[in-house]
Amino acid sequence: MKTKNIKAIIFDLDGTLVNSLEDIADSANQAITQRGAPSHAVEAYRYFVGDGLAMLMERAMPDGSSQSALQESIEAFRSIYNNRWSNKTRPYSGIVDMLERIQQSGVNMAVLSNKPDNFTQKCVNLFFPKINFNAVAGKKDDAPSKPDPLSTLKMLAILKVHPAQSVFVGDSSVDIETGIRAGMHTIGVDWGFRTKTELEEAGADLVIGSPQELIHYVSKH
Repeated sequence: MKTKNIKAIIFDLDGTLVNSLEDIADSANQAITQRGAPSHAVEAYRYFVGDGLAMLMERAMPDGSSQSALQESIEAFRSIYNNRWSNKTRPYSGIVDMLERIQQSGVNMAVLSNKPDNFTQKCVNLFFPKINFNAVAGKKDDAPSKPDPLSTLKMLAILKVHPAQSVFVGDSSVDIETGIRAGMHTIGVDWGFRTKTELEEAGADLVIGSPQELIHYVSKH
């Protein structure tokens, strides 16, 4: 593949490269039921995730929970998830091949997630050992979460790529808004946690239904 305009692709992680929903749901449910709160169906977590761990637990815990209870649930989740984050999590079908093909094209690739940075690094290292991402970052205490574009723009600066020559790929409106605010092209994936409608309404330039479509996009751009 040869590319002219696209020099870098930044990927979201959960719901885009890997299906981690069950491990997240199982861990969050254990954390909240230990505190006497009711559990939620796995499907509910499709809309709980995406905005970072603090927001995940705020959505999972009962309305009106105290700040101390929320903080306890966050710490409980970290401990539980640390032991089960890879139990059921796997790359979506076709993702590894897609990444290998794009890597061969010479396009820079990076991962930017609202998942805590330590779990983001572990996940990428385990599931994509043959992919030489130019940068990988999760949520850090000293940086704002997506959709704030700050971390995205810093990542592009490290890659020495102008936003107009880059693409943000993700499965939620948070990812699309991140890319738009950073001045990037945006591609939504409809195999993830959210819907095609959400991605289109968020303003995605393109919504794709398979990893193969991204290979085709890169080859044409």
